Amino acid sequence: MKTKDMAEAALFTAVTAVFAQIGFPQPFSTVPVTLSLFAVFLCGMMLDKKAAFLSQLAYVLLGAVGAPVFYGFAGGLVRPTGGFVIAYPFMAFAAAWITEKVRGKNGTPSLARIAAAASVPLVICYAFGCLWFAFYTGASLPAAFAVAVVPFAAFDIVKAAAASMAAPLLQRALRRQRVQ
Repeated sequence: MKTKDMAEAALFTAVTAVFAQIGFPQPFSTVPVTLSLFAVFLCGMMLDKKAAFLSQLAYVLLGAVGAPVFYGFAGGLVRPTGGFVIAYPFMAFAAAWITEKVRGKNGTPSLARIAAAASVPLVICYAFGCLWFAFYTGASLPAAFAVAVVPFAAFDIVKAAAASMAAPLLQRALRRQRVQ
């Protein structure tokens, strides 16, 4: 892995930690809506597979050992929503892999193609999160889905769409500045 790739991965680890702090509580749940998924989608859409995976793995490991990188400057994965966070490296990898596959001739994927690259990671997130939530709380999978996914799906789709729009714009801007 090149130094540039490691620096980009570290940057997205930090971006995810910062965006995880941006959130608001929900009246229907004890779990807030945060922008951490936006950062995970953006990471996967902008970095290569290995860098994207390692970036989010670093984020998860930092939080797992107690670093205050999760919402509310919390650490630790032993909570009902830990499965969603554990999914982040796999989500970023999937988004990067799909984005690499759908790149257009000019190197930038079309908006429709990159939006498709957000749907698979979202399914990964929900699968990990629901399984963990059901195991942690003793709820059935349908009940876990109803409590841990349904209330957040619209927000998550908006975050995926926003990252799908932002990634190509950021990549073009970085290329113009000869940063990427």
